[in-house]
Amino acid sequence: MFNLAQTSTSGLGIEVRIAATVEEYTQAFKIAYEVYYPLGFTNYSAHGMRATPYQFEPDAVVFLANVENKDMATLTVYEGKGSSLPSAAGWPEELAILQAEGRSIFELGALMVRPNHEHSADPRIVLETFRSAWRYARQIRQASIFCGFVQEIHLSFYIKVLGFKQFGQPKDYSWKGLNNDRVVKVVPVLLDLDTAEETYKRKFSNKSTDLHRFFVLDKQDEIKEQITHDLNRLKELDRITLRHSFSHLLPVEARGADQKTNL
Repeated sequence: MFNLAQTSTSGLGIEVRIAATVEEYTQAFKIAYEVYYPLGFTNYSAHGMRATPYQFEPDAVVFLANVENKDMATLTVYEGKGSSLPSAAGWPEELAILQAEGRSIFELGALMVRPNHEHSADPRIVLETFRSAWRYARQIRQASIFCGFVQEIHLSFYIKVLGFKQFGQPKDYSWKGLNNDRVVKVVPVLLDLDTAEETYKRKFSNKSTDLHRFFVLDKQDEIKEQITHDLNRLKELDRITLRHSFSHLLPVEARGADQKTNL
C-alpha cells in the first residue's frame, strides 16, 4: 500500500525524458511487455516488446523515467478530440460530453513500471513520471483535462495521490486467448487541470510530503527545459519511419490503420 506520509520525493536520482529515438521507444515498449506479458494482457513477442498504434500518432508523446542508468517506467500522453482518443471506443458518451464543453482533453495511458527490480515498488518513480507528463500537458500544451482509464486495482492511487476522480461507469475488458481469457475492470477517471493546482494545495500542503510543492512548484524551469529539449529532438524523428520500425509489433489490421486499444 502506498503510504504518502512515508514517501520522500527526492534522493533517488530519477530522470524523466520524452522518447525521441528508436532506441528510446524500444525501451518504452520493452517495459510495457515486461509488465503485461506475465499478467496475460498481451501475446508472446519474440522481440520482447509491446506497442499500440496510437503511440505512433503525431500528437502522442512517450515518456521514460530512468533510475540509476536504467529505464524503469513509461507513460504515454495522447492529444486529440474526444472521439479520436484511444479509449473513445469504450467511453464515447463520457468523452463526447467533455468535448462538448470545448475543453482541451489529453489522455494518460500506458503508465507502467518495470517489474522485478530493486526500485520497482518505489512510488517516487510514478510521481516523477506523472509530474513531467502533467507539466507537458498543462504548461506546454495548455490542456484543461487529463483523462485516464485505469484498472480498478490502481484506482485508489489515482484518486488519493494523483487527484483524479471517477467520471463514468467501470467496464470489463477482456484479453481473449491470453492466459485463460483475462478479464479486468477498467474505470474512467479525470483530472481537471484548470483546478488541479488548487486541488493539490488543498489536499497536500500540510502533509509531511508536500505534493502540492512537488507537482506544481518544484523544478519548474528544469522540467520545462528538459521537455522543450526533448520535443525539439522529437521533431527530428520521422513518425512514418518510426512506425515502420515497429510495424512487426502491431496487429496486421493495424499496420496501416489504427486499432482502438490503449490498455
